[in-house]
Amino acid sequence: MREIVLSGGLVKTPECGQIVANVFNLPVTLLQAADEGCSWGACVMANYRHYCYRSDQPQIDWATFLESKKTSRSSFGENARFTPQAQSVQTYEQIFQKYKQLMQIEPELRSIMSP
Repeated sequence: MREIVLSGGLVKTPECGQIVANVFNLPVTLLQAADEGCSWGACVMANYRHYCYRSDQPQIDWATFLESKKTSRSSFGENARFTPQAQSVQTYEQIFQKYKQLMQIEPELRSIMSP
């Protein structure tokens, strides 16, 4: 995986984008124009279908169509971009290693705690 793309809801909070970048140690793009990810995707798919059924347009595949949309200028503003912060990435990795250790002993803990 090279990048995570977020859209809509809680992820519109910039702090969330930075946390996701740090947890996964990947760059994150928060889409400015996609407040509703499902609706946005449905519109893009409808636009592709309309494009394919117009007889005056050359036929292109879905990947090429998406790339053309990605590179066209958008009137919806700039996307926010977050890059992993090394210190935070390290902290989340340490927490995750402790979590994995706890999960290994979870069955034993469960048996001790059950009545």
